[in-house]
Amino acid sequence: MFVAAIRSDAEALADVARLGLDTEVPSCPGWTVRMLVGHLGVLHRWVTQIVGTRAQARIPRNSITGPAPDEDLVAWFVIGATALADQLEQLHPDEPVWNWSLRPNVGAFWPRRMAHETAIHRWDGQNAYGRAGPIHRALAADGVAEVLEVWLPSPPDIEPVTIDAVFRLLCTDIPSEWTFALRDGHIVEVGSEATTVTVSATASDLDLFMWGRQRPGATVEGDRAALDRLLTMGWSL
Repeated sequence: MFVAAIRSDAEALADVARLGLDTEVPSCPGWTVRMLVGHLGVLHRWVTQIVGTRAQARIPRNSITGPAPDEDLVAWFVIGATALADQLEQLHPDEPVWNWSLRPNVGAFWPRRMAHETAIHRWDGQNAYGRAGPIHRALAADGVAEVLEVWLPSPPDIEPVTIDAVFRLLCTDIPSEWTFALRDGHIVEVGSEATTVTVSATASDLDLFMWGRQRPGATVEGDRAALDRLLTMGWSL
């Protein structure tokens, strides 16, 4: 699922990027489509190098350069996305490979991470032209799970926090839901505690909601201030 999603979402982003690179991206304030494509293209190449070398330590991202001044950005992006997908197809899930999270340093981390990164930014690019299609519901539901399993326990540059609330995330189009609390930077499953805030949406809208895109399809009931704190912890973009 993950590698196929990278291929299809990268192709879809390239398609809208060909409409023009200077359009602003409302869901990424201050960015243009050119910046969005360049960002994702560098990230694809960075992970390709990590995976391709089976790196055991961080490779500086600033070692990856963008396209040459006279190079076609979209073509450069497509080449990089294809190379990434090809590398990920050759990666065994249990192979030792570095990643930045608190999760195990094994290959399974990267196809999942890059599928979600590419899907969210595909949506950003399409949304810039009013053409945003939903994220496939199975991928989107896993995207919500990835936020809970990867980003909340180890958000960049954020000290571990406790939010005095019990959150329920409910998919309305696929049988998936999560009820949890955040204590000392750890996701904690809860039992009989009353839910403080519930977010109900399709899997795609819920995934986008958790990434700060906040589409209107999400219905919020309860303590919105607690949810706002959760959503501003630093993983968005």
